[in-house]
Amino acid sequence: MNSFLNTARISRSTRRLNTVPLGSWAWLPLFLACLAAFSLLGIRQHVSFHTYALDMGQFDQAIWNTSQRRLMVNTLKPPNTLAWHFSPGLVLIAPLYWVWEDIRVLILLQATAYAASGLPFYFYARKRWGTLPSVGVLAAYYGSATLHRLALGEFRRISLAVPGIALAWYGLREERNGPLLAGLGWAILFKEDVTALVMAFGLYLALAPGQRKKLGGALVVASIAWLGLALGVAIPHFQGTSPSESAYGQLGYYQALDHENTMAAITSLLRQPWQILRNVVQIDRLRALLRELASLAMLPLLAPEWLALALPSLMLMFATDVSAVYSLQAWYMAAIWPVFYGAALVGIERLGQWKGPRLRDWGMVALILAVLGGYLAHSPAPGGGRYEPSRYRVDPRHLAGAQALAVIADDAAVSAQTGTATHLSHRELIWEYPRGLEKADNVALDLYGHTYPLGKEEYVVTTRELLMDTSWYIAADGGGFIVLERTSERGPMRATNQSLSGMATLVGWDICGGSPERVLQPLHGDTLRIEPGDRLRIDLYWRADTSIAADYSVFVHLLTDQDRLVAQHDAPPGWLDLWPDTWVPPGAPQCTRAWTPDQTVRDVHYIDVPIDAEAVTGKIVVGWYDSVTMERLGVDGGTDHITLVEFEISEGGISR
Repeated sequence: MNSFLNTARISRSTRRLNTVPLGSWAWLPLFLACLAAFSLLGIRQHVSFHTYALDMGQFDQAIWNTSQRRLMVNTLKPPNTLAWHFSPGLVLIAPLYWVWEDIRVLILLQATAYAASGLPFYFYARKRWGTLPSVGVLAAYYGSATLHRLALGEFRRISLAVPGIALAWYGLREERNGPLLAGLGWAILFKEDVTALVMAFGLYLALAPGQRKKLGGALVVASIAWLGLALGVAIPHFQGTSPSESAYGQLGYYQALDHENTMAAITSLLRQPWQILRNVVQIDRLRALLRELASLAMLPLLAPEWLALALPSLMLMFATDVSAVYSLQAWYMAAIWPVFYGAALVGIERLGQWKGPRLRDWGMVALILAVLGGYLAHSPAPGGGRYEPSRYRVDPRHLAGAQALAVIADDAAVSAQTGTATHLSHRELIWEYPRGLEKADNVALDLYGHTYPLGKEEYVVTTRELLMDTSWYIAADGGGFIVLERTSERGPMRATNQSLSGMATLVGWDICGGSPERVLQPLHGDTLRIEPGDRLRIDLYWRADTSIAADYSVFVHLLTDQDRLVAQHDAPPGWLDLWPDTWVPPGAPQCTRAWTPDQTVRDVHYIDVPIDAEAVTGKIVVGWYDSVTMERLGVDGGTDHITLVEFEISEGGISR
């Protein structure tokens, strides 16, 4: 009873506060806060190398190419962005690159789109309930875990359609044709499957009582025509095929419709619609739907005809065989999220119509509590249940990575690991590593980054082989980021010619050093000054002088003048410790018995000087030993090692 009285008191207080003249700009602080939060987090996510080639890089390259008069050309996901989805609205973004040629334009645009998509709901609520409840409606929209999942993901073209869909919902609800048509017209420019929503809006008008049945019919016809234009003309054109040969990229989402061409898939669907509809009724689909409804306190169920606007889009997503799609994860809720939220507001309004303002206030409280619960359980934003601080934390290694990538020329063709591609995508030719290696001028690697499209084992093998290839040299190295540049002339900076038992010759070597979190610098001189905590990269160039009968390992040791070990790295040639949790057996060219006479390889070794190392002098020595017997090979001069250079560990070295 006391609880009921307290709620009633809160309801009366809310109505009194609603009369406070907050003005017509009450939405602005929330809008700016949302915009700032999404922008800042999105930029930090990018700077920390958590944006990737095929999610964000492909759009950036295509839009940048468009600004350079190459319409949506895309080598990250060739041949053209418009060959996968018909999204001519992206062309409208290209002129922004004339003002600021930076990928962060896309991050700011996406943040603006999601912040703006809440405003139609604010003005809808303000017109009916006043200023204070409308501020609550906008705050609940911005606080939704679903919106955070959409806005804090990487840039997707569908994001730019969301404010248009929200505006169209407002126009439909308010019976205003201008916002309705403007919103749908804008939204359909960014993805052809928005036609499912346009058709749903048209059917709503055609079936609902009123004077807009003709407009509804026109929208249905227009949506079908636009889809036909996209699938039958535009996409085949940009694929470079005839319409009869064209295969719509999304067919791969539907195993039963994965035909050789679009027309065959449509024909098959018309003959046997149950072949994909049977997926719709699966329990995991229902679970995903209930999760989204629960995040809105189940209020959309009070307005089923408004929720039904999302039904065609939901059917398409539930019919797929791709779990991220039918479970409504990633960006797949973007187009229908405004419909869900709008249906929740209609549900709240109906509570007031049925039982008066008090029950409406209860509905508002339920919405806010559901959003808060969803935030704590599922939001990827700070304080949310799925917040990952590492995605937004910019470490010194990331700054070193940006500095390393800066050595690549603007017009160079690049094969870039997926996490580095978005930092290099303003160029005509860029491929996702390891694609494009045969044509690239540079390779950009992040040894600690995401390995897609390679599995970890395949990545380790491919990268080791690449680093052993002397047709590339290491142009920059810092924080685990390596930039390789193709060369036909450059060899080791320090030449030598010392043989190991007549089997192989050390023809030269390079050495770089510095802080592990900065770009390593070449070290020169007869005595190297290094410091505790420094990282050294030693590149050894070996030439096979004959066929080698066994597999040997290489030792690289830092020894004091008294032959006391300071630091070391022992491994097969070219081993390079990558992904410690992934062990890959040595294989060619790490196996010395696979080398052929006169073959030259680069053998990269990293050594970390202990942070507690004492001030000493000594020498860096290298050599080979049998991996089975542990016996070392002899070296010219009667020793079992080659001395590269002397060193001195002291304060004031290269790292300070």
